[in-house]
Amino acid sequence: MVNSTILKYRTKFANRRRLSSRGSKSFPSSSTIGILFTVEDIDKHNNIKKFIEKLEAENKKVSSICFLPKGKDNFEFLFNFFTKKEIGYFGQLKNEYLKDFLNQSFDYLFLLDQKSTPCMQYILANSQAKCRVGLAENQNQEFMELLIKPKSKTMEDIVDDLLTYIKKIK
Repeated sequence: MVNSTILKYRTKFANRRRLSSRGSKSFPSSSTIGILFTVEDIDKHNNIKKFIEKLEAENKKVSSICFLPKGKDNFEFLFNFFTKKEIGYFGQLKNEYLKDFLNQSFDYLFLLDQKSTPCMQYILANSQAKCRVGLAENQNQEFMELLIKPKSKTMEDIVDDLLTYIKKIK
């Protein structure tokens, strides 16, 4: 089981270490997209599926993984997932899907959570993604290259706004 204090320290170290390899490219020239989110409800699940379909319609290769909190369902088992137990006491990863996800050098990595957690920050800091995109909130600013403030807090508006803004990057 993960130790929050140690994980926060390792997250800060990892984030500083990888800062120089970050950047963004235009959306039309991007080819790989990563999506990271926490399982919450069926509405979020369905909106993320639609978001993935829209990205795939733009000829993007999309990979996704979700954090599955205790007591939640992974609807349809469509997404690979990891649990808190699969991040060890010192931050070592025990989930092969998560290890593979972190090693992919996505052109864009979207975090689709409205609340920040130490586990997600650890993943963001250790990701090989070139440009990490998320929602504007103070807790994740140091882990993102692009922050977006959506017009509302519904997942449908969040994914629409993310796609609208990311398409404007030339």
